[in-house]
Amino acid sequence: MIVTGCILVTALVVGCEESPQPERATAVQANAEVARNYHEDKWNERSAQEPVPVGKKAKVELAVTPDGEFKINDEFSWKIEFADSPDVQLAQKTVTSDQIEFSEMEATFPLLLEAKAAGVHKLEATGNFSVCRDTLCVPIMEAPLSFEIEAAGAAPAAEAGEQEKAGEQEEAGEQQEQKAQEQ
Repeated sequence: MIVTGCILVTALVVGCEESPQPERATAVQANAEVARNYHEDKWNERSAQEPVPVGKKAKVELAVTPDGEFKINDEFSWKIEFADSPDVQLAQKTVTSDQIEFSEMEATFPLLLEAKAAGVHKLEATGNFSVCRDTLCVPIMEAPLSFEIEAAGAAPAAEAGEQEKAGEQEEAGEQQEQKAQEQ
């Protein structure tokens, strides 16, 4: 029994030595190197094209596009998480594959938001997505993304307050006019 156990162990050790694992490890290392190199800002973010009104909910369209010979990988599970913004309130902070419209050159997604002040505001996000070329797909994990949103106009609350004051002043003026006519 002891001899059989030694032969079995020897066979396992020999079997492991003959495995083509080093070639596979080299391919994995090469893919990881390409992914690291590609990960360095080799994609673009497309921001909203039109200004949004301040203080009102608005739907904007944002997108991620690959650079060079790469194309969007719509088979990968995409996830984009937005950070809190002091100037823009988001209806949702996470966008997933089922909310994204894919084409070879663009992944487009809607975002419902409300700008709190006029001006250009940055929306920072972290994305997990993938792009491919003929022989290689590259998963891009925890990629920093930045989108710009331009907001124009005054907040509705301020407009409503100004209109209310104007209405009160007009009403007070009419009352004073009536009293003057009565006297």
